[in-house]
Amino acid sequence: MSTKIYCEHCDTEIKDGEEFFEACMGQFFCKDCMKESNVTYYSVDSEPIGSEDEVNVYYNHKQLKEELEHKIKWCEDWIKIYKDDNTKAGKLILNFYKEKKRISEEQLKEYFE
Repeated sequence: MSTKIYCEHCDTEIKDGEEFFEACMGQFFCKDCMKESNVTYYSVDSEPIGSEDEVNVYYNHKQLKEELEHKIKWCEDWIKIYKDDNTKAGKLILNFYKEKKRISEEQLKEYFE
């Protein structure tokens, strides 16, 4: 009986003696497809707060204000795109950006007015 193991990404057979990886029980990947990377995460009192993609760093109040204004503008652009989309997904996305805009406007008002 021969064992056949295939890479989940490229479907190449992984031969015995070749380096390979297992992620999520039973998902195997060959060494050519798997890439190692490091993620920076932030914590407070050993409690994880978020990754480098989720945590913003500001060096002054002006940067925060500009970021909030940018988020509001960005949401307004997406709201324009989805305002006439009557699909279920379109309505969900529209409501998401409306809420994100509302929160950013509240933060802008709370911190800077």
